[in-house]
Amino acid sequence: MKSTLIRKRSSIALVSLLALAIVALPSAAGAAAGDLDPSFGAGGKVATDFGGSDNGHAVLLQPNGKIIVGGSTSSGGTDFALARYTTGGILDPIFGEDGTVTTDFGGGDSVWGLAFRPEGGIVAAGNTNGGLAVARYRWDGSLDPTFDGDGKSTPALEGLWYDVALQADGRIVIVGCRGCLEGNSDFTVARLNPNGTIDEGFGDQGGRTDTNFGDGDNAFAVAIQDDGRIVVGGWTGETPKGDFALARYNQNGDLDPTFDGDGKVTIDFGGGEHAYAVAIQSDGKIVVAGESRDESGDYDFALARLNTDGSLDTQGLDRYMDAPFGVGGKVTTDFNGGEDEALSVAIEPSGRIVLAGLAEPDPSTHEWDFGLARYNVDGSLDSSFGVGGKVVTSLSSSDDIALGTVVQRDGGIVAAGTAGDGTSTADFALARYLVSPCCSAGGSPPGGPADPGPLP
Repeated sequence: MKSTLIRKRSSIALVSLLALAIVALPSAAGAAAGDLDPSFGAGGKVATDFGGSDNGHAVLLQPNGKIIVGGSTSSGGTDFALARYTTGGILDPIFGEDGTVTTDFGGGDSVWGLAFRPEGGIVAAGNTNGGLAVARYRWDGSLDPTFDGDGKSTPALEGLWYDVALQADGRIVIVGCRGCLEGNSDFTVARLNPNGTIDEGFGDQGGRTDTNFGDGDNAFAVAIQDDGRIVVGGWTGETPKGDFALARYNQNGDLDPTFDGDGKVTIDFGGGEHAYAVAIQSDGKIVVAGESRDESGDYDFALARLNTDGSLDTQGLDRYMDAPFGVGGKVTTDFNGGEDEALSVAIEPSGRIVLAGLAEPDPSTHEWDFGLARYNVDGSLDSSFGVGGKVVTSLSSSDDIALGTVVQRDGGIVAAGTAGDGTSTADFALARYLVSPCCSAGGSPPGGPADPGPLP
């Protein structure tokens, strides 16, 4: 992929080839939706240094409101890195060593996806030396020895791997790109058994299935529907061309022919597009987000919504009302004429859609900040959020990139990723934004406390 995210990878050490934790407590008096929460970390922001160059790639919300960020650290080789934070943005001392955990698979190790395991624990998936690496952790951050013997699994599955989701039966679905290191790539979906071994009954290649859209196919995100079908999002085509690409699979790994006839959909915004995130609404509609190149050659946030059959949502929530989603099911958002990329998506209980990624507020500086946008259910920008539906947050004097976002049960938004630390390295970075005006800061929203569960 040759998008902006990849062109500047050397400065932020995201990955060799390819390239979001805000928990907004209810709004304090006088604060507006989209403002940083001053009770979180230092003025709404948190940075965590593992001792090297540290990049946060994924965020996970525990049922009790604690926040886990996963990525990599290069403090003496590149290892899996995880950090857990309290709802106030403080490193959780009962997780690993003072709130952080690192795991060595042998070299080139990086977490790109996190999943919550209802039976207990955390699944982290990513890459090691050109292949798949998966680890399972107990709630205290220790490796779970019931997972492949030592808590770590390195199945013989080559490629670059970028997201993970758990099925209801505990089996682990991972998506990525096979052949991308050789320049002839396909969507790749693999599945592991709950114990970390390859599920040989999945797909047509003994635990894996590859899907070809054309040239330069890359799967970057996965979501699992309530009925168990697997939705995968990414892109097809080499920069400066390219389109959003989505595929839906049945539980056995076969393409689902009820999804646009052959299981595959591409979406063209008119420029060069890459999709980085996918989510399923409560009504089953599919939201996919990423970037689209505009007429000036810069990237903008790009958002599309599909019906359950794979068609673009041109009718909105009610087919009998003139309320289409965006324009023909698609929306693009420019922040200030620079490079803007949506790298993650979250859906609020109200149905509003939150995108987080990077924005370039001053194109002359060529520096990125956290960029967030919130949309109404019809795809229009939510003017009550930030400035005209958009928020830009600088966390450092260099590049800041939000690669994951979550919405807490009190309505607050958390964005997490990477921020420069003033040198040539980077740190894990989080920001939390005030959203709901229902309560005082630190209070509970209607319906119960913000920390309901017994998890540590």
